[in-house]
Amino acid sequence: MIRSWRCRSGMTQEELARTLGVTLSTFNRWENGRVLPSRLAWRELKEFSTKRSCPL
Repeated sequence: MIRSWRCRSGMTQEELARTLGVTLSTFNRWENGRVLPSRLAWRELKEFSTKRSCPL
C-alpha cells in the first residue's frame, strides 16, 4: 500500500522519509511491511498525501 502510493506520488523513499521526519531505514520497513507506522506517522502520511493530491 505505501509503496504503490509512493510510486504514484513520484517521490523516492529518501525524499518521503526526510519529509516525514523518519529515517530511510524506518520508511523502508514500513514500505516492505516489516513494521507498521505508528498512529501519528499514519496521520502524517495521510495529511501529506492529501496535500499532494495523491490519497493513500
